[in-house]
Amino acid sequence: VDVLVHPDDYVDSINFLNEFGKSFTHPRKQGKFQKNIFINKLLNIDLHKDFSWEGSKYVSNRFVWTNHQKNRIAEITCPTPNSDVELLINMAHVLSERRYLTLLDLVYIWDLSVKVKNWDIVFRQLQLFKWMEPFLNLALIVTQLYGKLFGGKEMEKYFIISDFKRRK
Repeated sequence: VDVLVHPDDYVDSINFLNEFGKSFTHPRKQGKFQKNIFINKLLNIDLHKDFSWEGSKYVSNRFVWTNHQKNRIAEITCPTPNSDVELLINMAHVLSERRYLTLLDLVYIWDLSVKVKNWDIVFRQLQLFKWMEPFLNLALIVTQLYGKLFGGKEMEKYFIISDFKRRK
């Protein structure tokens, strides 16, 4: 389970979770921003104070914390990423960590893409962290696959490709 905590709460979160398990520093570059906590050999928590993949940033921490929504999870109200942030996080994860697209990813990314509230801020993050081209390439793959599997409509107009073309 990936959990993002505010940087001010990172050390306290590690100490709290260590009461239930044992933490390890991530062995690669993410070690600066992530601890892995294993609880009873049943639960692995990747505790993050910042988002990065293989040491590269794809979205700013400030952007994540200022573009959220409140959700109730297990009777606790907590901030969760809004669709703008969640789309970027999932696209970066597919491109930089897993490097493959599951059917669940396809459906979830598609669903997020039609719920994006502000493409301008999404594009600003892509430009800021210089991953516009990989993002758009994956968006095109998602659009084409989703269209072939579930479509029948002209799918391009429903995802960001058309929005991006309008901006050129």
